[in-house]
Amino acid sequence: MDQVEFQILLLGNDPQMPGMLKNLLQEDGIALSFARNAEDALALVREHPADVLLVDLVSSNAEGLKLLRQLRDQPPPKFMIVTALTVADKTGEKLLAFELGATNCLSKPFEPAVFRAQLLAEMRTKQRHDELDRRNYELAAARSDAESSARAKSDFLAA
Repeated sequence: MDQVEFQILLLGNDPQMPGMLKNLLQEDGIALSFARNAEDALALVREHPADVLLVDLVSSNAEGLKLLRQLRDQPPPKFMIVTALTVADKTGEKLLAFELGATNCLSKPFEPAVFRAQLLAEMRTKQRHDELDRRNYELAAARSDAESSARAKSDFLAA
Protein backbone atom coordinates (compact mmCIF):
# COMPACT_ATOMS: atom_id res chain seq x y z
CA MET A 1 0.00 0.00 0.00
CA ASP A 2 1.55 3.29 -1.10
CA GLN A 3 -0.73 5.70 0.73
CA VAL A 4 -0.14 6.39 4.42
CA GLU A 5 -3.42 6.07 6.25
CA PHE A 6 -2.23 6.03 9.84
CA GLN A 7 0.68 7.38 11.84
CA ILE A 8 2.33 5.60 14.77
CA LEU A 9 4.82 7.27 17.08
CA LEU A 10 7.10 4.94 19.03
CA LEU A 11 8.94 6.04 22.16
CA GLY A 12 11.74 3.73 23.19
CA ASN A 13 15.43 3.11 22.73
CA ASP A 14 15.43 -0.46 21.45
CA PRO A 15 17.31 -0.04 18.14
CA GLN A 16 15.61 -3.08 16.60
CA MET A 17 12.00 -2.08 17.34
CA PRO A 18 11.51 0.63 14.64
CA GLY A 19 12.77 -1.62 11.84
CA MET A 20 10.73 -4.56 13.07
CA LEU A 21 7.57 -2.43 13.25
CA LYS A 22 8.17 -0.92 9.79
CA ASN A 23 8.54 -4.41 8.30
CA LEU A 24 5.48 -5.67 10.16
CA LEU A 25 3.21 -2.76 9.19
CA GLN A 26 4.54 -1.57 5.83
CA GLU A 27 1.72 -3.04 3.75
CA ASP A 28 -0.97 -1.61 6.04
CA GLY A 29 -0.48 2.06 5.11
CA ILE A 30 1.08 2.86 8.47
CA ALA A 31 3.93 5.34 8.82
CA LEU A 32 6.20 5.12 11.85
CA SER A 33 7.96 7.94 13.68
CA PHE A 34 10.47 7.23 16.41
CA ALA A 35 11.60 9.16 19.49
CA ARG A 36 14.19 8.14 22.07
CA ASN A 37 13.12 10.49 24.88
CA ALA A 38 9.96 12.08 26.29
CA GLU A 39 10.84 15.60 25.12
CA ASP A 40 11.28 14.56 21.48
CA ALA A 41 8.12 12.45 21.60
CA LEU A 42 6.12 15.29 23.16
CA ALA A 43 7.34 17.71 20.48
CA LEU A 44 6.27 15.27 17.76
CA VAL A 45 2.87 14.79 19.39
CA ARG A 46 2.35 18.56 19.53
CA GLU A 47 3.52 19.18 15.93
CA HIS A 48 2.03 16.16 14.16
CA PRO A 49 -0.22 14.12 16.44
CA ALA A 50 -0.01 10.41 15.70
CA ASP A 51 -3.00 8.12 15.57
CA VAL A 52 -1.32 5.69 17.97
CA LEU A 53 1.44 6.39 20.45
CA LEU A 54 3.42 3.28 21.40
CA VAL A 55 5.30 3.84 24.65
CA ASP A 56 7.88 1.13 25.22
CA LEU A 57 8.17 1.10 29.01
CA VAL A 58 10.65 -1.77 28.78
CA SER A 59 13.33 0.08 26.83
CA SER A 60 12.64 3.75 27.51
CA ASN A 61 14.45 4.06 30.88
CA ALA A 62 11.54 5.85 32.63
CA GLU A 63 11.07 8.17 29.63
CA GLY A 64 7.81 6.37 28.83
CA LEU A 65 6.28 7.06 32.24
CA LYS A 66 7.53 10.63 32.02
CA LEU A 67 5.78 11.08 28.67
CA LEU A 68 2.55 9.52 29.96
CA ARG A 69 2.57 11.97 32.90
CA GLN A 70 3.16 14.92 30.56
CA LEU A 71 0.32 13.85 28.27
CA ARG A 72 -1.99 13.36 31.23
CA ASP A 73 -1.24 16.87 32.46
CA GLN A 74 -1.33 18.46 28.99
CA PRO A 75 -3.43 16.32 26.64
CA PRO A 76 -2.50 16.23 22.94
CA PRO A 77 -4.36 18.51 20.53
CA LYS A 78 -6.37 15.61 19.09
CA PHE A 79 -7.47 12.18 20.28
CA MET A 80 -4.71 9.60 20.17
CA ILE A 81 -4.63 5.93 21.19
CA VAL A 82 -1.87 5.43 23.77
CA THR A 83 -0.51 1.91 24.08
CA ALA A 84 2.13 0.94 26.61
CA LEU A 85 4.51 -1.92 25.86
CA THR A 86 5.49 -3.77 29.02
CA VAL A 87 6.84 -7.09 30.21
CA ALA A 88 4.17 -9.69 30.99
CA ASP A 89 4.97 -9.95 34.72
CA LYS A 90 4.97 -6.17 35.39
CA THR A 91 1.41 -5.81 36.67
CA GLY A 92 2.23 -2.71 38.72
CA GLU A 93 3.77 -1.01 35.69
CA LYS A 94 0.72 -1.85 33.59
CA LEU A 95 -1.65 -0.46 36.21
CA LEU A 96 0.41 2.72 36.46
CA ALA A 97 0.36 3.10 32.66
CA PHE A 98 -3.44 2.85 32.69
CA GLU A 99 -3.66 5.37 35.55
CA LEU A 100 -1.52 7.76 33.51
CA GLY A 101 -3.82 7.54 30.50
CA ALA A 102 -2.74 4.55 28.44
CA THR A 103 -5.69 3.07 26.59
CA ASN A 104 -4.04 -0.30 26.11
CA CYS A 105 -1.09 -2.35 27.38
CA LEU A 106 0.67 -4.98 25.29
CA SER A 107 3.22 -7.38 26.71
CA LYS A 108 6.70 -7.99 25.28
CA PRO A 109 7.86 -10.21 23.81
CA PHE A 110 4.87 -10.41 21.51
CA GLU A 111 3.77 -12.60 18.63
CA PRO A 112 4.15 -10.35 15.54
CA ALA A 113 0.87 -11.42 13.88
CA VAL A 114 -1.13 -10.85 17.07
CA PHE A 115 0.63 -7.54 17.74
CA ARG A 116 -0.16 -6.38 14.19
CA ALA A 117 -3.81 -7.40 14.62
CA GLN A 118 -4.01 -5.48 17.90
CA LEU A 119 -2.53 -2.35 16.30
CA LEU A 120 -4.92 -2.59 13.37
CA ALA A 121 -7.82 -2.90 15.81
CA GLU A 122 -6.58 0.25 17.55
CA MET A 123 -6.42 2.00 14.17
CA ARG A 124 -10.06 1.09 13.53
CA THR A 125 -10.99 2.53 16.93
CA LYS A 126 -9.11 5.73 16.11
CA GLN A 127 -10.80 5.90 12.71
CA ARG A 128 -14.25 5.56 14.31
CA HIS A 129 -13.40 8.23 16.87
CA ASP A 130 -12.24 10.64 14.15
CA GLU A 131 -15.39 9.98 12.10
CA LEU A 132 -17.55 10.69 15.14
CA ASP A 133 -15.64 13.95 15.74
CA ARG A 134 -16.15 14.94 12.10
CA ARG A 135 -19.88 14.22 12.24
CA ASN A 136 -20.27 16.10 15.52
CA TYR A 137 -18.52 19.10 13.96
CA GLU A 138 -20.82 18.96 10.93
CA LEU A 139 -23.87 18.64 13.18
CA ALA A 140 -22.81 21.65 15.25
CA ALA A 141 -22.26 23.69 12.07
CA ALA A 142 -25.69 22.69 10.71
CA ARG A 143 -27.32 23.60 14.03
CA SER A 144 -25.61 26.99 14.01
CA ASP A 145 -26.78 27.60 10.43
CA ALA A 146 -30.35 26.60 11.33
CA GLU A 147 -30.34 28.92 14.35
CA SER A 148 -29.06 31.80 12.20
CA SER A 149 -31.78 31.14 9.63
CA ALA A 150 -34.45 31.04 12.33
CA ARG A 151 -33.21 34.35 13.77
CA ALA A 152 -33.18 35.95 10.32
CA LYS A 153 -36.71 34.71 9.68
CA SER A 154 -37.88 36.04 13.06
CA ASP A 155 -36.22 39.40 12.39
CA PHE A 156 -37.83 39.58 8.93
CA LEU A 157 -41.31 38.70 10.25
CA ALA A 158 -40.96 41.15 13.15
CA ALA A 159 -40.09 44.04 10.81
